[in-house]
Amino acid sequence: MEPNLINVEESQSAELKATSAVICVKIRGQSLFTGTEAFTKAAEVRNLLVEVQKFEITNDDVTLVAVSAKSTSGLMTTSSSAEYILEIRCLSLESLAPVLSAICSQKNAEVVAICWQYEDYETAKRELLEECTLLAKSRAEHLSRLLGAKLRAVHRLKYVFRHVPNRSSLTSEFEMLSSLDSAASTRGLADLNLSNVCSLSVTVKADFSVADFADAQSS
Repeated sequence: MEPNLINVEESQSAELKATSAVICVKIRGQSLFTGTEAFTKAAEVRNLLVEVQKFEITNDDVTLVAVSAKSTSGLMTTSSSAEYILEIRCLSLESLAPVLSAICSQKNAEVVAICWQYEDYETAKRELLEECTLLAKSRAEHLSRLLGAKLRAVHRLKYVFRHVPNRSSLTSEFEMLSSLDSAASTRGLADLNLSNVCSLSVTVKADFSVADFADAQSS
């Protein structure tokens, strides 16, 4: 038999500002190399690293994610054309514009995506959930007093987080610059506002069991 329940729902949200970013880059190369050799023997990758390292990017900040190759002969040789996917971690957003400019200055390099990083993300999630849960409990206590029933315990609780990135002016402007020649792209990137704010929210749904009216009156 289903107990007597009070159902409540509460939501809370907060805005978080990005503190760093990871840039996903695609590079077209003339020769195929894998592993650490890609950083030293693939000329296109090596040239890109030289450029971005001028802006506080170290070897530890660059990760080779994937390598694919094409060969007209059907054989995989060092003469095969290659495509390299790199992730470049930019710990300071102040360096993001010059790093993007350096990437766009390379004719064979293309920025695929920018993944924003939020330093206090997990802390914000925990604090939002705690605040929202307390609000749900307070709402249930208030409703039980209005109904003249005694609040007992939590019967069921569910919560859902939602992360909504703010697609700032960077997105549309960067897409526009990407369609221009590399020189125009490099000049334009220096004027972009490279910051990002996301909206983080949580919704808590809770069912609290209550004593029925007869029990409440007799207690």
